[in-house]
Amino acid sequence: MGRQIYGSPPVVTVQGTLTTLQSQAGRQPSQPSITSPSSGATLSNFTPTLSSSAFFVYNTDTHAGSQWQFANDSAFVNVVYDLATTASKTSLAVSSGAIAQVSGPLFARVRYISSASEVSPWSNAITMIRTASVSVTPQFLSTTNYRFAFTYAGTGIADSVSVKISASADMSNPIANTSVTLSGNAGNLDSVTCASMPGFATGTPYYVQVTSVGAGAIVSTATSQLALPTSSLALNTSTALYNPGNASITVINGVSGANSASIATQYSTSVNFTTVAYESTSGSIAATNLPGLATRASLYYCRFVVVAGTDRPVVGSPFALTAVQVLSGSGSGSISSAYSGSVLVSGIGGGGSGAGAPGSACGGGGSGYIVSQAYSVTAGQSFSYAVGAGGTGNSWADGNPGAATTFTLGGTTLTCAGGNGGKSQSGYSNGGTGGRNGGDGVYSGTGNYGGGGSPYNSGGAPGKAGSDAAPGYGGYGGYGYGAGGGGAVRSADYGGTGPAGGGAGGWPSGPQAGQGQFANVVAGGYGNAGYLQIQYTNW
Repeated sequence: MGRQIYGSPPVVTVQGTLTTLQSQAGRQPSQPSITSPSSGATLSNFTPTLSSSAFFVYNTDTHAGSQWQFANDSAFVNVVYDLATTASKTSLAVSSGAIAQVSGPLFARVRYISSASEVSPWSNAITMIRTASVSVTPQFLSTTNYRFAFTYAGTGIADSVSVKISASADMSNPIANTSVTLSGNAGNLDSVTCASMPGFATGTPYYVQVTSVGAGAIVSTATSQLALPTSSLALNTSTALYNPGNASITVINGVSGANSASIATQYSTSVNFTTVAYESTSGSIAATNLPGLATRASLYYCRFVVVAGTDRPVVGSPFALTAVQVLSGSGSGSISSAYSGSVLVSGIGGGGSGAGAPGSACGGGGSGYIVSQAYSVTAGQSFSYAVGAGGTGNSWADGNPGAATTFTLGGTTLTCAGGNGGKSQSGYSNGGTGGRNGGDGVYSGTGNYGGGGSPYNSGGAPGKAGSDAAPGYGGYGGYGYGAGGGGAVRSADYGGTGPAGGGAGGWPSGPQAGQGQFANVVAGGYGNAGYLQIQYTNW
């Protein structure tokens, strides 16, 4: 009596490069699985590579071929791709044109044929997603033009997009009707003027219709309302300060996201800006443009806006204009004749100079102490002051300390000590660890004001952040050989640039920041002068 094999499949016929296969008595191969791509993944292109599991070998049976199928439905009623192959057994590189360039799911499965002409069960089907979308990001390009950035995402590569922009969702009377070339699936439309889209930046709705175009892309059309171009705007450190000492307003413009569009400040006596008293794109404004400001008869609010044609989209929130008197050099002065009350005086001592020596570690100078003190003042009250000078650089020696910054009013003196000079030899026990120590040539500063240099070409770590008593200043310590100390604004490589920034070290020669100048290749950089301001608490 012969033996009977259970589980043998029926006779199958596989078309393709294989010859017709007739099932024989033997072991049916195990069910394979598609291992890549993952089911549900979005195809990046229309020529993906599919991988499947290894063939299960029984006795002398080997993997003779595979049959791959794609379908538009999970039941594989509508098969759109059917390949029997002896070449692509566990890896199939789909040829161009095999997958239709349309949106929607595509289902894939595979089965194996053994050398004994036994056929495995079909693998579980995976889903491959074909999709396409074009995002539109409105931006400010300049004071006269907008920029519309288009990005094609999904399956394939688009060569261009057809674009219509209109004030109506039905695209009637289009403002723009053009084509935008894409490179790497991205491109910009820069020709639309602000004048052609009045009110767009301040909330008037406009619409865009985009059609993706290209032999390697899914062609699709979508219409949507444009987002406002203000989404990329950021106020950052922008502010405006009134200086009673010279009766002017200093504007610090740190607005980002407007590209080349002009930024203006507007002033109003109403926090809601029901009326705008004055507008300017200048960084320095005479107080006479704001009646009543100098005499404290009127309180003014300030806000930053983008100049976009006739639109003035607001950046951030309005703020009350404050009075800050910045002092330089040394001498005497007086409190504004329009003010009595509390003031806050803040100062920074002069920065220490960097050490100087060739071929060995040279530390950057430390910044000066940052100190603040409140005073009660009367109108026109006199004071004396001195802004500390930076330390002078030495050749072949440790750096010199910076001078102290002082302020005296009514018999009370504020003192901000200068920063120490950098060390000229390597070490780690003293330099860069105290409140105003200079760098030691190896380790970075670990206090608020410490500086750090490092041996030649070793690239040390940056020093710690300095305190930010003075508006518009603050940052990180320098790094690299002979780097500047921590404190105010500093260059990453060559020392301090802002008030009280430490001097650069003695090596290498070349570009340097602020007063960190090299007398010669072995000299330490000079420290920067300190800083002193009077903030009128309730102007």
